[in-house]
Amino acid sequence: MKSYSAFQSFEWKRFFRTRNVIVFGTVLLLSLLFTWSNVSTFKSMREHKAKFQDFEKKKVEQWLNYRLYGLHGFRIITMPAPMAILSLNAAPFLQLTSKIDTSEQLGVYKVLQSNDALRTTFKWFLDFSSVMAIFGSFLALMFGLETLGHTRYLKLLASIGRRRPVFFGICLARSVILTLFFLVALVLNYLIITLRGITIPLTWSLLALLLTLVLTSLCFFALGALLGMVRDKTIAISVACVIWFLSLFGVPALTNFIAFGDDGSITSIYEMELKKSKIFNDYQKKFDIKYGPLKMGAKPTKDMQDDWDRFLNNEYKVIQSINEKAIDQMRNSANYFKWLSALFPTSNYLYVNYELSSGGYNTLLDFFLNVKKVKIDFFLKYIEVIKNNPEAQVEQFLMDDDNVLKLKSSIPAQFPFGTLITIIYFVVLLGQTSLKFRKTLYTLPKKHKNLFDGTEVVLKVREITEMKASGDLFSRQMYGIMAGRGKEFTNKGYSYKVTMDGKDLVTNTKQLNFLYTCHKDHLPPDIKTGHLLLLLMRLARTGKEESEKILSDFDIHGISNKRIKSLTNDEFGRLLLAMIHIKPFYIYILDDIIKEISLKTAVKLKDCMETLAIDNDAAFLLITTDLHFAPGSDDSIYFNKRTNFMPVVDDLEKNAGKE
Repeated sequence: MKSYSAFQSFEWKRFFRTRNVIVFGTVLLLSLLFTWSNVSTFKSMREHKAKFQDFEKKKVEQWLNYRLYGLHGFRIITMPAPMAILSLNAAPFLQLTSKIDTSEQLGVYKVLQSNDALRTTFKWFLDFSSVMAIFGSFLALMFGLETLGHTRYLKLLASIGRRRPVFFGICLARSVILTLFFLVALVLNYLIITLRGITIPLTWSLLALLLTLVLTSLCFFALGALLGMVRDKTIAISVACVIWFLSLFGVPALTNFIAFGDDGSITSIYEMELKKSKIFNDYQKKFDIKYGPLKMGAKPTKDMQDDWDRFLNNEYKVIQSINEKAIDQMRNSANYFKWLSALFPTSNYLYVNYELSSGGYNTLLDFFLNVKKVKIDFFLKYIEVIKNNPEAQVEQFLMDDDNVLKLKSSIPAQFPFGTLITIIYFVVLLGQTSLKFRKTLYTLPKKHKNLFDGTEVVLKVREITEMKASGDLFSRQMYGIMAGRGKEFTNKGYSYKVTMDGKDLVTNTKQLNFLYTCHKDHLPPDIKTGHLLLLLMRLARTGKEESEKILSDFDIHGISNKRIKSLTNDEFGRLLLAMIHIKPFYIYILDDIIKEISLKTAVKLKDCMETLAIDNDAAFLLITTDLHFAPGSDDSIYFNKRTNFMPVVDDLEKNAGKE
């Protein structure tokens, strides 16, 4: 828990850098602007509803009798729920209309208002849910890519805080930051809607939206963290972007194609309407032949009325069975689409948003059922009036708000299943990332297993051992052995000896109390010096007084707000000296840290190593290439090809003293 607290504090401070504030702030601002605009659109829908109802009322007053009313009919429309503002352009069935008359047709259509008909499909992502799906997921992916991308930095942390606490500490801390970002985004958008006079009820729908958004984004974060450990960053970023694009656009499109492709599962609307039209027209022809056309205003005979009753009990029921079959086919296809969508995080996110916004397939089916019922009731009312009082004054069939179906936000039945599947994706990706993290820290390439055959590294307590090595293979071996992975290396064919005062370290299976440090070039450049050192001290559980002493002794306060990339070689030397003092270690591995350091820093480092080696009964392993000293430092020697650091520093120090 202490490790997690340390990482949460560290990552939170690291998050608030200029780049992140600009990028995340821009995405947040975009969502707020679109929400502000969509509130105006939603209000115009309400105004359209009032105009629509007034128009329908006036239209009824124009009809002279029920024959004309039945012929021309009336319309009913839908009114989206306030939740629709968050997904106004993405949801497919927010505004629907249907004409109710005495014909056999059962049609549902989308409403186009004013300039809606002129807009391109570009508008589809101009709302909160789409902005978060597109830009939010991409931010999560990039956020993941930089999480575990600096291997030697991770080795530094894991040498102090151990592998599992470091991995889960970093990933959990960053996951919390992403979750808080999406939570803040949703709350601010909710407040914008509320301040503009629209109330979204505080129901489970809002929580379902947040949960789906967070889990989907965390999947992209875990994917990014996994790919971020690939050594070739160009390949990692390219693969990440391709997967992101296919996940966000390819998978939902494929899901729609599979669910609603031309597979014969849904009868063609033309075929269905043709069947109903034939039944209706055949009856009309028989009726006209038998009784002759019924004149306007004429009262039907008893035989006509009986004939209509037979029609209602026979042909009309067949027509309704065709409608019911069509609705059942739609319901089955919609359910298939929902279950199919639930199998992948992005398609699950989209279909859940459809339903939460009140513009999904539940809305479409509910509206069809409502239209079917109203149409039947209106037809029966029409027949009753024509039979009994054909000259009756026309009255509006649906009163008040009955011709407007108020939609409701709903959590789909497949939501728990889709949520579980998304969690499984996240857990699997995180598990793969954990395995890759372990491999990054400890695994050695098999092709170089014979490179160090016969090599013996002898470490001694209270002494400093220097080893020259090109590349990072040797330091990776030493790190793995100190972490208790020596047996794994020998099992893969590596053959060498590493001893410390006669004790074989290769056979050790537990992580030793050791510290691994590296040059600043291998640390994340955006980290502030003070934040990094504070994290290391918290992982090492350095006492408060001791921490203050370290900060003071090495003058860290003066560089605590400087980022690693801005440190001079001398300033990094002060940070390095502070790091090796955070607590007593059994073994210190200094990996290529003396590159381009000044003589002054080199002398201090030598003195500190000698002192710590004696005081802590510790051993130092200094891994380096040729010695490079920083140009512009006090000494006049910038480069020396002698490989023994300690004698070289001693000689330079003596020569400097003579001068």
